[in-house]
Amino acid sequence: MLQRVKDYFEYEAISQSYLKELLFGKKEPGPGISMGSMIDILVSDDDFFSEYYVLSNDEMPSAKMQEIVDLAFTFSDNPKYDEYAKAIEQLEYIGNRSWGMEKKVEKVTADSISYINQKILSKGRTIISHEDYTKANLLALKVSQQLHELNLPDLQSQFPVYETITHLGQEYKCKGLLDFVSIGETVTPIDVKYTSMNFEYAAKKFRYDIQAAFYTELLKLMYPHKVINPFLFVVVHDDVTKPVEVYSMDEDDLYIGKEGAKVIHSTTYTPHTEYKNEYDIYGFTDAFE
Repeated sequence: MLQRVKDYFEYEAISQSYLKELLFGKKEPGPGISMGSMIDILVSDDDFFSEYYVLSNDEMPSAKMQEIVDLAFTFSDNPKYDEYAKAIEQLEYIGNRSWGMEKKVEKVTADSISYINQKILSKGRTIISHEDYTKANLLALKVSQQLHELNLPDLQSQFPVYETITHLGQEYKCKGLLDFVSIGETVTPIDVKYTSMNFEYAAKKFRYDIQAAFYTELLKLMYPHKVINPFLFVVVHDDVTKPVEVYSMDEDDLYIGKEGAKVIHSTTYTPHTEYKNEYDIYGFTDAFE
């Protein structure tokens, strides 16, 4: 891991993910998070890939079995019956309806024995299949090509920003880690996203406008005499045949990501559209209040 990235994670300050957790509650990462993280590392920090991941030396267990084992390993570095039982209970694994807990644990450990042994030896690193590794490399190459085509000056990766945001007279020590940033006469922040859905829908569902607004605010404080260009999302899809897309966040997106808004809609924020029911959309500054 790059030293600046280690320093970032060790530095105690408010991040955009923490603000989202305050606003919307803690959410468990899905499988797309793992693929997205692999792509990020392969594009920006590939020399350190082996610090984070281990290629599986055998066939991977089913997604459900893998989920149970992974959760059991959060309870212990070498989980036993109690840890597997706890994971099975939390994830509501049923298996055969006639099975008791002892049979369920036996089934999970038997079906995942090779994966479990690799987990013990991997010392906290994520085990990935050869198929996922090949896919991540292909998507990382597409991202690299797109970044090259953007032709931005002095493009830096894994770029930490530390600034103090003042809101309603109160100061908050904040931090952000940008996937990429171009720093020339102007500043262009960039984040890489991996998705299996329409990106505009994903951006609203996961509130990427908050991330963009928060990072933009930090960069404005860090570079007060430079123009901060619109935040860019470089997007690759689960379907590797789809082209890379580049989305630019406009001023409305950034305003709502920061200040929030009262929106006329029943379920989610959609700009420039009228709906019947009003409700509040939070911006990141709402987390400070």
